[in-house]
Amino acid sequence: MQRRNYDSALGSFAEAHKVCLRNREIVFYKSSAMVATYLESAEKPHPAPNWAETRLKSIQAEYDAGIKAQKNDHFLHFYRGLIVLYMRDFPNAFNDLDHAVRTDEEANAKYHMYRGLAYACMSMFKEAVTDLSAAIKLKDDYLLAYYNRGKCAYLLGDTDLAFSDFQKLLVLRPVPGYMRNG
Repeated sequence: MQRRNYDSALGSFAEAHKVCLRNREIVFYKSSAMVATYLESAEKPHPAPNWAETRLKSIQAEYDAGIKAQKNDHFLHFYRGLIVLYMRDFPNAFNDLDHAVRTDEEANAKYHMYRGLAYACMSMFKEAVTDLSAAIKLKDDYLLAYYNRGKCAYLLGDTDLAFSDFQKLLVLRPVPGYMRNG
């Protein structure tokens, strides 16, 4: 999908959604196109002071409609949780991300990582470390999980775990030589 075709895609997804209300992929792709248009135009000045909040709430509303049709869909809960997390509504983001973790039949590293991030945003660092550890157990090269677990461990005073996680980051993604030498 090219950037200039997002508006056309949104129209197509809206039509497809009328025909097939219970299709989560339509909800996901329509919401993704809405996120893309939001990000594309977020850098431009807007006359309305609450423009960003309004756009994000409309994206959330798309996921709300999808979840209303498919209450237990972990996929839709996860992506709505990400939008709500971005909106800094941490308790509601946690609820969606927790639902995704609990209802997915297979363990998913991303679900645990972002639920851990929601815990961290609510200053629940022990719980965050537990979820971030689960994400790392599922995907041992998950850079973002190591980074966030290291920060949470540091905030808990567990400097050994924090140091270990930050070392692991350097092993997984070494710092280029020109950055190390000053």
